[in-house]
Amino acid sequence: MTNIDIIILSYAKNDHLKQLTEQSISTLLESEDPEKINFNVVVVESNKELEPFQFKNTNTIYPKEKFNFNKYHNIGLRLTSNKYVCFCNNDLIFHKNWASNILLAFENQDVKCASTYWEQYHLGERGIYPNSKNIMGGRNIFSGWCFLIDRSLISKIGFFDEKINFWYSDDDFCKNLEKHNLANLLVTNAEVTHVGGYSLNNIDKKQKLKYTLFPQLYYEYKWGYRSLFSYIVKYSWNYIRINLLK
Repeated sequence: MTNIDIIILSYAKNDHLKQLTEQSISTLLESEDPEKINFNVVVVESNKELEPFQFKNTNTIYPKEKFNFNKYHNIGLRLTSNKYVCFCNNDLIFHKNWASNILLAFENQDVKCASTYWEQYHLGERGIYPNSKNIMGGRNIFSGWCFLIDRSLISKIGFFDEKINFWYSDDDFCKNLEKHNLANLLVTNAEVTHVGGYSLNNIDKKQKLKYTLFPQLYYEYKWGYRSLFSYIVKYSWNYIRINLLK
């Protein structure tokens, strides 16, 4: 029996978003033989008004901290302890044997991070098809909505950077892998469909900009694409502009 920690970040603000999280959980539990793989599911829920509701077959937690994509991932990491841990959005459909196929790939290749396959992620346009050869690479093959790691990876690259609160979290993670001479493996027979984009579309314009523009500026400064002076000026100007929005 292999135990896998599943960390799902959820924002069940309305019935539709709640149902998306429930769909993710149900398809997850149906995707593998429970006698071979056990999923320990932790839902990190952003909608505090839903507390103390528990999604079925999960440990649903409600952090006191304001939503921050990377911080919530770190909270999930610290609450779990299994060798394998998977980070998931709440708008996914898990297909049969996705996890067992990743574990098999880990056995056959010296790698500690794996991406799942989603046919609509422009992969076919690049000649990457389901059930084909697994591919080692970086951001261009990384599925930030669902990726699985060997927990020992965190001891090498550190926890997620909490200065990045939403957008560019996947870019930052991949740059961190690259910094440590590590790679991500796209497992083409580990299929997980990403329904996509609903949570971000359910927040106001001001908050949306804070979750998209600010992390972009920080990411560009952190990895040398923007000077400290440029970062401070751009951040300050946009902070004023965004806070003038009604």
